[in-house]
Amino acid sequence: MSFMSDGVFYGSNTFENLTFSPGNAYILSAGSTQTITPLGNFIAEGYGGFPIEIKSANQGQQAILHKDGDPICLDFLYLTDIAATGSAFTYAGANSDDVFNNSGWIFEACPDCFSDRRFRRQH
Repeated sequence: MSFMSDGVFYGSNTFENLTFSPGNAYILSAGSTQTITPLGNFIAEGYGGFPIEIKSANQGQQAILHKDGDPICLDFLYLTDIAATGSAFTYAGANSDDVFNNSGWIFEACPDCFSDRRFRRQH
């Protein structure tokens, strides 16, 4: 499992599990794809005064977060120039901000059936 504080992602990468920490910022190379494996988990849940910022390295050019399989339930994100792709429902959360040029995200809370802890992998 990879836990990340502030970080920059160069090129395209594949992760089994990836966790972004509250209060930190993550920059993804424009045009790159960060893939989380279908049975893996992407955890990025900020809170109150500690949101998580995820943005592309080049303003106006999207970077991609890709996940097939289990739904992704996130919250308290600031997203800029990030495309969410894959078959997983990608809920950015009701407390997240669609700052600019994002696609594929649902800016709503996860339905209860997805956000229930028994349906989420533990980290």
